[in-house]
Amino acid sequence: MLSARVRLFELRDQTLHDGIAELSVQGLPLAIGFEEILRARYSGPPTPRVSFSLTLRDSTVRRILDALCANDPRYSWSTDGRTVNIYPVATVGDPRYLMNRRIAVLRLRSLTRVQLGLLGISRALPSGQGQVAEMGIGGDDTFPGNPWTVTLRNRTVRQIVNRLAEHMGPRSAWILYGSEDFRAFFFNRYGFNASPQSSPASRR
Repeated sequence: MLSARVRLFELRDQTLHDGIAELSVQGLPLAIGFEEILRARYSGPPTPRVSFSLTLRDSTVRRILDALCANDPRYSWSTDGRTVNIYPVATVGDPRYLMNRRIAVLRLRSLTRVQLGLLGISRALPSGQGQVAEMGIGGDDTFPGNPWTVTLRNRTVRQIVNRLAEHMGPRSAWILYGSEDFRAFFFNRYGFNASPQSSPASRR
């Protein structure tokens, strides 16, 4: 996956978000999870935009990810299973950060879409710590085939969300965005080809 090559990768005064979307539409069997820098409050000002230009020819996915994070060093990346995760550097090792929280046992039964898995995550975390919403506009969070039952043990929220997204398909994508007081997810089983809008569809 990381050694796959992209003939031409190009950004012109665009952001890391745009770069991840561009990588997602290359047709590679690449699942991607992107965690935006959360604002302190949902009503607060947006996170500053960092724009840059980048041209890479015949480059590996690994080199592209390295270049994207080098141009916006607020972010880092790693892999988990079949998923590439891009997340804020400032959250690494922070046990209070939602995606780093660990759940001892999570039993999910008869899931037909990611939304039901998010509800399971919210219920498994201490009261007030697991608030999430899902933005459904423009995305598709459904699972193919029969309802899915799974038990996950000693996993972080990030790892659980990766497993949920991977079950949608080989090019699944998800985004965490919003604020510390209102976190929201966007999912798309067809890749990172649609962006979340400003109004969350539902609360958990």
